[in-house]
Amino acid sequence: MPNSSLGIRPILASTQTLLWPLYLVWSAVVLAVWCLGIGEVELQNAVTHPDLGAALQVFLRFLDPLWIALGFYHVYSTLVIEEGLARARRWIGSGFVICILIAWLSARTSWPLGPIHFTERLGKKLGPVPLCLPLLWLTVILGARATAVRLLAGPFPRAIPALCAALTCASALVLDPVAWKQRSWWLWYPADVNAPPAAPWTAPLTLFVASLAAGALMGGKRRASPGTRTTSVPLVVFVVVNAVALTARIVSALR
Repeated sequence: MPNSSLGIRPILASTQTLLWPLYLVWSAVVLAVWCLGIGEVELQNAVTHPDLGAALQVFLRFLDPLWIALGFYHVYSTLVIEEGLARARRWIGSGFVICILIAWLSARTSWPLGPIHFTERLGKKLGPVPLCLPLLWLTVILGARATAVRLLAGPFPRAIPALCAALTCASALVLDPVAWKQRSWWLWYPADVNAPPAAPWTAPLTLFVASLAAGALMGGKRRASPGTRTTSVPLVVFVVVNAVALTARIVSALR
């Protein structure tokens, strides 16, 4: 592992320890807000005090982006600790650019994901793409890869990219209805008044191909340097994201 990683590894590990309880608590708050269906309109109707209402509106605006950023931080810091700073930067940098490119092309041309519009619910935008969007996708893909590595590294290492892609698609299918119809992170068919009830088939296909390629390029887990402790943090983050989205969908369906 490069020397630059040796110096930053203890700092990241300590910061992870400090921020991990915050991520779990924030996930519980996100789950509560999603399940209760609390939005700007509901908050405005429920809170009459102007200062308190304004503060809660700011909290609500940053709720989802901060949750995504915290999850990404834990996945990224684990990647640096276990794979090295240079490799983590290369993977995250290339993944960030590819995610932005796919989303940008889709927002402008409806290809390859399909006709989509990204809102500012995920924070400030770079052109048509919110900056938290690639953080979300990278968190899901890296969490899926960590899960695939944990399950298949011993018996079937060559199947890791395929399982990574399958888990990414499954996660997208769980998350998309919440992101689209409940949280309005993005809107499918923005110009179609007779929009279909489901996302276009090109979206999961694109995610499958992209995550399959990412899993193949990253390969299996690198042999850790002495003193490096393997952690399940990315796997747990992946489970938390899916559990929150799935629970919100179930609660919404039961209303």
